[in-house]
Amino acid sequence: MHDTRPPGAARADAPAPQPGRPPVSDRFLPGFLFLTVLGGMTIGLGKVATTLFALELGATGGEIGFISAAESLGMMLVTVPAGFIIARYGARRVYFTASMGPAVLSLLLPCAPLWWLLAAGRGLIGLCIPFRIVSMNSSFLEKLRTLGPSRTGWYRATNSIGIAMIGPAVAHALISRHGPAVAFATCALAFLLLALLGRVLLPAAETRPPAATVDTDAGVLRQIRALLADRVVLESCLIEYLSSSTSSLHGTFILVVAIAGLGLPQGEAVQLVMTHGVASVSALFLLGVLLHRLPRPLAYGASFALACSGLLLLGTGRDFVTLAAGGIALASGSALIHLVNMDQMSRHPISKSKISGLYSLAQMSGSFSGALIGGLLAHIVSAQQVFIAWLPAVCAGALLLWRRARRPALPDTLSTSHP
Repeated sequence: MHDTRPPGAARADAPAPQPGRPPVSDRFLPGFLFLTVLGGMTIGLGKVATTLFALELGATGGEIGFISAAESLGMMLVTVPAGFIIARYGARRVYFTASMGPAVLSLLLPCAPLWWLLAAGRGLIGLCIPFRIVSMNSSFLEKLRTLGPSRTGWYRATNSIGIAMIGPAVAHALISRHGPAVAFATCALAFLLLALLGRVLLPAAETRPPAATVDTDAGVLRQIRALLADRVVLESCLIEYLSSSTSSLHGTFILVVAIAGLGLPQGEAVQLVMTHGVASVSALFLLGVLLHRLPRPLAYGASFALACSGLLLLGTGRDFVTLAAGGIALASGSALIHLVNMDQMSRHPISKSKISGLYSLAQMSGSFSGALIGGLLAHIVSAQQVFIAWLPAVCAGALLLWRRARRPALPDTLSTSHP
């Protein structure tokens, strides 16, 4: 059945606000953010535990890059289908099913005797993660217009708290005291808890957009082509691809550089991961307040400058402080780009789960490219020199983005139509 109401007309079946009861968005946000933090913790715990376990197995920097790339490859294969499946069946059911797979696989990872078996296990986990990410991302985009522009970065900020702060800290504490098996078992229990909580906290079905610009009766490939023909969607995906490929270098190689390259203690190396996370969270919370006043070209330029300075510091640093400063700059640049993209997509009338699928594919393919190409480069140069070798790619991408920003297709102010 098609909605024949004029644009902007109120839904007849929408629940009327009740006196003394908080708005739906306010009731949604606390539980959603808790789910996001816990979900991020499982990812951060799994990644750090896998890297430290791989080092125990004697894996080289290049092999660790391939382990990270295997997970990203698994995620890439199902990300776009995940968006269409969630649009049909709802985030709640899909999220539950997709959380059970990693719970089982996490119990098997510490049994891997070789690095390539570890990579295979992470690849299988990667097949499940996109369904969870797109479920969360689409649910947040659905609510973002009512939450307001100041909260644009809250989802990624709370996710980063789990990925880069809580997860690494838990991984270091568990592995240093009990070994990798306990760390992976904890990760499995967390995935199981997420599956149960998602049944309560996530929406059962997606709200149909009032003015969809993509024919939902068309085939999947035709819908994907129609989505990519939209400039806002395509531009956001391209920018996120470049940002994610650059950011993935830090997650893939910072522990290798700190421990194997510079001889820093494992505790300090994990603190570098956490410092990167604190910077990302701070930028996402603080910059979101100023987002509606920030010109788009300025946002792109600032992100480019932060990325280049971060890569230079990470590629030349010889101590904890310099590496931490590089991670802070890189995280801040990535956070700024994310805020721009989320703001633009939240105002788009197309189904949020389908946009989220494409956007997540750009993010994951960027992470895959960064880890894979970085792993190949690590066979030619040292792991630390990979950061320097990545600078030409960032400069080339920034040049293309600058040329696109000069075309007057969108208003200069990022957020001008939030209710």
